[in-house]
Formats: sequence, C-alpha cells, structure tokens
Amino acid sequence: MTRTIVLIGLFLVAILVVGCCGPLSGQKSSDGSSPQIQLPSLGNSLEGCWGAHDQYGVLIGKLTIDSNNKGSLEMGEYTAVFDVTKVGDKTFLKPALGSASEASIQNGPNGQFLRTGDSNYTKIACGLTVPSADEYAQVLEAKKKELQSKCGQGQMYCDGGCKTLKCSKASDCGSAGIGFEYSCSNPDSCSAACIKSNVTECVGGDNFCPVGCSVLKDSDCPALSFGTPEKITDDLTLTLSNPTDRHCVSDYGSDFGSYFVVTATFENVGSKKSDYVSSSDISVTDSTGEEYSTSTSLYGNCDDNNILYGLELMPGQTMTKNIWFRVISQGDYKLQGKLNVIYDPNGLYNYGASRVGEKVFTISR
Repeated sequence: MTRTIVLIGLFLVAILVVGCCGPLSGQKSSDGSSPQIQLPSLGNSLEGCWGAHDQYGVLIGKLTIDSNNKGSLEMGEYTAVFDVTKVGDKTFLKPALGSASEASIQNGPNGQFLRTGDSNYTKIACGLTVPSADEYAQVLEAKKKELQSKCGQGQMYCDGGCKTLKCSKASDCGSAGIGFEYSCSNPDSCSAACIKSNVTECVGGDNFCPVGCSVLKDSDCPALSFGTPEKITDDLTLTLSNPTDRHCVSDYGSDFGSYFVVTATFENVGSKKSDYVSSSDISVTDSTGEEYSTSTSLYGNCDDNNILYGLELMPGQTMTKNIWFRVISQGDYKLQGKLNVIYDPNGLYNYGASRVGEKVFTISR
C-alpha cells in the first residue's frame, strides 16, 4: 500500500511540474542552492511566496519571487527556475530552460494570483515548506479519507464536494431496453459511468435474439420448421422433409448400424452462384443434446445414389438430395423426441469455433 501511495505522489508531482510549469532544472550550484536568473528589477509587487493547493487542501508547490526577479518553484525534491519579465501591464514567468510553457500574474476577485498552466498560485507564508513526494502521498491519502468520511452512503468526495456515485454495478444503471444492456465503467469511483451497448451474448429469457445466436443457445431465437423453405444463406433456401429411420445391413447379413435420413431441397433464390454447401456443414442433435454428423459411406441395402456430398447452384436452380446421419454403429436405433437439424456455415468440424449464423430446423418425433 505504501509503495502504491508513493508512486501516486510521484506521478502527481511529475504532472504538475512538467505539464503546468515547464521542465525542471534538476541542477544545483556549487554551494548547493538552486541557480537563479538576474533580471531588471520589477519592484516589490511580486516579492514573497506563492503556493498552490490541490482539491484536498494539500500544498503541492511553492514559487518564490523576490525584488531581484529571481523565480524558483519548489515541488517536492525538485526545483524549476524562471525568468521573470514584464510586458506592458502583464508579468510573465518563463522557464529558464526554454520551455514554451509560461506563467503570468493576474488580478482576481480575491486579489492577485499567479497562473501556470491549469494551476493558480496565491500568496502564502514564506515559512511553509513543500512536502516530499512520500510525505505528499501520505498527507493526500489522509486528506482523502478525512473528506470521504463526511460524505453520505453511496457518495464519494470528488472535485471539491460529495457526489452521488453513478454506479457500483451494472444493475444500478436500470433497464437499457430490449436488445441493449448497461455496464458500469470504473465502478465505485468519481469517474463511474453507465455504458449502454448492444446485447451480443446468447441468453434466453431477455426477449431478444442477437445476431449469430440460435435456438440451441438462446430460447428467444426462432426455430425453423420442417416442410417450409427457409433461407440459410444470402442465396440459398433449404426445405427439409421426409424424416426416416434406416437400419443398414449387407447382402450377407452384416450389420452396418442405424441412420436418420432427411430429404433436403436446395434452391438458389439469388442473382449469383450460391455459396458451397458441404455435407460436413450439417448435423443433427437428439433430445439429450448428443450430436451426430452426416455420413457419405453407405453399404448394402442403404446404398444411395442421391446422397448429399456438396453442391453449389446457379440462380434459379433447385436440387434435392438425401442427408444421412449415422446414429449407431450396430443394432436398430431410432431417434425420438425433439430433434434439431443444424446447418452451420462454419462447418461441423471447425472445432471450437463460435457457431455464428447457424440455422436450426426443429422436429418432434
């Protein structure tokens, strides 16, 4: 924890020194003091010490300017040196090492203040010392806790006052509407925000079916019906019909197992040659969820000259093929209950791939 606080302190000091007030000299003269720049006197109006405090009231830097126009900024262990000049009625402090970042003395409602970048410095007692980076981090953490203790439940001290937190978790953001969801960005912090985005996860019960989801993963997605032409690609429609069980044996009585067979009619309804459809793009699942792939090796009484291997059709062309699924290697077995015939454009054998764009035909037997 201490190491984290120290790093935060060093980071804040570095930002204020480099971003607001120009580069640091990091140099010492032979007697150990900071080098100074002699310029024509501007009188006593700038003489004294100027200090800046952060939103927690912690002193973060002290700029000393005297009647000899010597300007030096203390921030922790670092010192930056300035040239002090006057042009017309404005006084400028320019870092002596050539940075384009400047400071100026301005009049405000509470008197003069010194402006450097995004920081204002006001007159302070010259006896005040600037804390080191370690001390600053410790004091800062203590101040944060002190101010936070004054805030109510669900509030946090931010930008000079207690503010109600936007969110701690996504549910704090309320309902985003059908097809959308909220997430809580930077929860339990001053920058917490509710972020609205499109629902992409396949989750049943939210009355929405995201692109790429199907009834297999999201109960809100529609199932396609047997006997009805359904569009499976931009060009192709597929009609499934005639679900049949087959038990295959050879002429000599050898058992080749049981198969589930459907008739598939493909039609190109587009204006260009269709996508290629392979038998490996199609599978079937039974009521237990077990998946069976297509088979193109048939023997004995199951030999089929009209089996689907693969196809692509020209515009307006129609083709009908049989799709065979081997469900058991030996014996007589029939698929019962709710069956899903799945067309997956990524291919059944693209293991591990997300099935984006799959089409699911459902039938109960």
